[in-house]
Amino acid sequence: MKTYLPFKAIFSILVMVALLITACEDDEVTTFEPTELMIIGPEEVSPGDTATYIADRYENETYSWTVPAGATLTSGDGTPVVTVTFTAAGSGDISVAARGIEGSKTVDVVTAAPMASIALDSGVVLTEGGTANVLITFDQDIAVDPEVSLVPAEGVSGSTVSALEKVDDRTFRVSYTAGAGDGTDQISIEQAVTSVFFGSVAMDTVLTFDGYMVDNTAATGELSSSQTPVSDDMMVTLSAIFSETLSTSDTVKVSINGVTTDAAYVTNANMTTEDGITWIYAFQPEGGANELASVSVSNLPADLAGNPTEAVEPIIIQLKND
Repeated sequence: MKTYLPFKAIFSILVMVALLITACEDDEVTTFEPTELMIIGPEEVSPGDTATYIADRYENETYSWTVPAGATLTSGDGTPVVTVTFTAAGSGDISVAARGIEGSKTVDVVTAAPMASIALDSGVVLTEGGTANVLITFDQDIAVDPEVSLVPAEGVSGSTVSALEKVDDRTFRVSYTAGAGDGTDQISIEQAVTSVFFGSVAMDTVLTFDGYMVDNTAATGELSSSQTPVSDDMMVTLSAIFSETLSTSDTVKVSINGVTTDAAYVTNANMTTEDGITWIYAFQPEGGANELASVSVSNLPADLAGNPTEAVEPIIIQLKND
């Protein structure tokens, strides 16, 4: 059985459809033309930076860009995308025009006080009169050379730095000469001023760095044994511990000899080290000996400054197999 809508209901539906059609015809999309071009890009840069700026894009349009004094348009003129290199300190507006409208963005070229770092020759320890170079490098070009001086370490006297040598616009070299005593002098840097390109900014603090270690004292050492007495079925660790790092270009040698006999249990065996301070040798007796044995070391390397190492007193261990 079919069901039909009443006439009034049909009429109401038709009226609603007609209203919807009319509303759709009257609802036209309105497009508003911009009155200013938008520019996207960094608002803060540093001297020497190159940055990219992008304007609203329109097809078949020619874009006219202007940049402030101290900046150079390096690519993209006539297009919506340009690169700008900031060739000096200062601030100003980057502007663009196209389709009869314009836009601009203020860019600050930020300057900063120069910062210095130093480089020392790796692994160098100096005795009195020894020299080594110190390289001073700044993060910006320098127009007024820095002042370099020493802050003497407690226990060191007579160290000097030479006159400043300019390597390039950012790099300087001085020669450090070690004095007497032991310690690490510091090197002080101040008064450098950047070039006009970087804003002619002066250092705002005194920068102080550790220099070379000065060592005029010979190393001393002491022998020890992990245990005594020791038997054939035991392993003993013999250690030679020094007051400072010794050169590892050569090795400490250990000998173990009987005190009451002429037995030579170990002769000039190499000790091992990981840090140049502690040298060790693992010893296990053989032959069922029962006596005292003397442990001594020889072939002592110099310390890192080249000072000869003082002789080390031997120790006595007991070999016991009863």
